[in-house]
Amino acid sequence: MNVYEIAKNRNAHIKTEDFLHEYYKNLKQKMAYNPGFSNDEFKIWKTGVVRKLEQLLKLPENGDLSGQSNLVWKKEYDDYTIEKHIIYPEPYSAVPFLVLIPNLTNNNKIPGVLCISGSSGTKELLANEPELDGKATPNKHPYHNRMAWHFVQAGYVAIAVENLGVGELKSEEANIWGDRSEFSARMLMMGRNYIGISTHQKLCLIEWMKKQKYINEEQLAVSAHSLGAETAAVLAVISNDIKAVIYNDFSGNRLKRKNALKKGEILGGFWHEIPNMFEWFTYIDLLAASAPKLFLFTEGGVTADLDIIRDSFNKCEKQENLEIHYYKKFKNPEDRLREYESIPENITLQTYFEYANVDVENHFFKEYHAIPWLDKHFIG
Repeated sequence: MNVYEIAKNRNAHIKTEDFLHEYYKNLKQKMAYNPGFSNDEFKIWKTGVVRKLEQLLKLPENGDLSGQSNLVWKKEYDDYTIEKHIIYPEPYSAVPFLVLIPNLTNNNKIPGVLCISGSSGTKELLANEPELDGKATPNKHPYHNRMAWHFVQAGYVAIAVENLGVGELKSEEANIWGDRSEFSARMLMMGRNYIGISTHQKLCLIEWMKKQKYINEEQLAVSAHSLGAETAAVLAVISNDIKAVIYNDFSGNRLKRKNALKKGEILGGFWHEIPNMFEWFTYIDLLAASAPKLFLFTEGGVTADLDIIRDSFNKCEKQENLEIHYYKKFKNPEDRLREYESIPENITLQTYFEYANVDVENHFFKEYHAIPWLDKHFIG
């Protein structure tokens, strides 16, 4: 017998890549959601998830959650005003953001929506403002992805902010993807992570929103597209100030996706990773822990994973707080040809998307779902 046969008899692998694949495939999360939780067990579990998540995010001990900022400029349109501010989340960090305020006819406070862009979208795209480089936006769906603009048109105060290393937060002349990969790796080396820093910046913006005399601090929502949805999922769990979440991305267990894709397929960059997270829970577990918060999914996902989230809302007896839409292509159950099939291994990303009910070409902010849903819960 050769070494490979000997190892195989012990259910072990010589090749490091094969060993790691098997390790992750069999990794059981210590704090995974359990449909068998009693109500009391669910509450205890959720508290534990919050504490562990806060530890994993490595939020700065000397961070500034005061919500202090500087006003940069102000511009008025016929039906709303836009302001640019800078906030200072922690030492050495300055984050510019845009605020869109509808014309106010009285002193009543109105709901506020924190809008987080997708992977390469700028705050200017969100606000329907010219790009700072003077060029036309390269975004494939500029009308739909004017997220903050859609909300201010509907009568909400909208805060537009970019992801780390995007737009004004990007180094001059840097390539977004290469730059983000490099500084994300450096973060990990220094004990920080992309989602943790992004989350802290948004927590500071939430504090800022609470201090504004025209925003109803009891009606704060976060609306996020694509990469921004990861931060939104975290905020849904750790922020009691956020009352509603609009999750504009498909939902699926990313660890299972990693295990399914064949070598060479895109797994995602370092910026997606929260070190040690998969030992404890996945994003599906975090989304389940958001119950019973008002929650909207606009791009569906893996139905079996969405069922786990549904179960958590059922357990809270708040089924009405959860609403799930699939891509139009997969709107009807009969259109989801891989519904409840086990996702095989060694597949391409495109094949995975078939199992996850993802229509890549139509991945954009679904304002036609988001605004009516938020109106229903915040305005009535």
